[in-house]
Amino acid sequence: MLRKLFKYDMKFSYRVMLFIYLAAVALSVFLSATILLSQTVEYVSIFSLISFLPYMFSLFAVSLSGFLVVAVRVYKNLYSDEGYLTFTLPVTSAQIIWSKVLLYAFWQITGIIVLLISIVLPILTIAYSQGVSGDIVGIIELAADYLAFMARTVLNLDARSITLFFVILFVNFAVMLISTPIVIIFSFSVGQLASRYRLLATFGVYYVYNLVMNTILSVIESAFIAGESLLVPGSSINFDVTSFAQASLMSLIIDIVVVILLFLISRHIMTKKLNLI
Repeated sequence: MLRKLFKYDMKFSYRVMLFIYLAAVALSVFLSATILLSQTVEYVSIFSLISFLPYMFSLFAVSLSGFLVVAVRVYKNLYSDEGYLTFTLPVTSAQIIWSKVLLYAFWQITGIIVLLISIVLPILTIAYSQGVSGDIVGIIELAADYLAFMARTVLNLDARSITLFFVILFVNFAVMLISTPIVIIFSFSVGQLASRYRLLATFGVYYVYNLVMNTILSVIESAFIAGESLLVPGSSINFDVTSFAQASLMSLIIDIVVVILLFLISRHIMTKKLNLI
């Protein structure tokens, strides 16, 4: 049944999402074409300037689209008039929640790919127009070597530490794909318990949650990374990969525990405390 729920969620969202993604790629192609043609055709560069602002807005829209489409879908599918039908289906509240998680993860990963394509195309076009396209691979290798040199000399990182750093980033990203839609669902679930101004209550719950969580995680990360240097006035803080890994691990544990609690609370509200009146 989860597959059918995900299918209907995709059916709701794919037209809007494809429009946003195709628009971003189209504006990227148009901007790239005007940059290329401006080298040989007079006055074409004005189109590059005109298209740059819409291009930037399209990148912004792509970066927010996954979050917004899940928020709209949760509201319409669960806590608007459509909710009367949704909660009569032979599905569990957990399946409904996981369907929204899968929807967010799919569009978020797709959006990252679209962003990369949309950003890389103009960069490659500029490189080609400046006659350095043949050296792009060499430039990338040089940049990678420089970053590796800085990591070894300034941050004292070895290959194992760098690998650990990227593993931590990947795990954080994976947790974010799950936690973000669950926080959205939790906010709407708690917000709909209010007798009036439910959307305002939803925004309030979401804001307070993020404020509290960001504060707690910032304090924990500062305590691990800065350590005793916070107690010594004028002391410098040196990056230590072990402290960074410990801080990240503690933050991940807290994130996972909190997300599980939010999942359970949302499921309980959707099952026992539903208020669609």
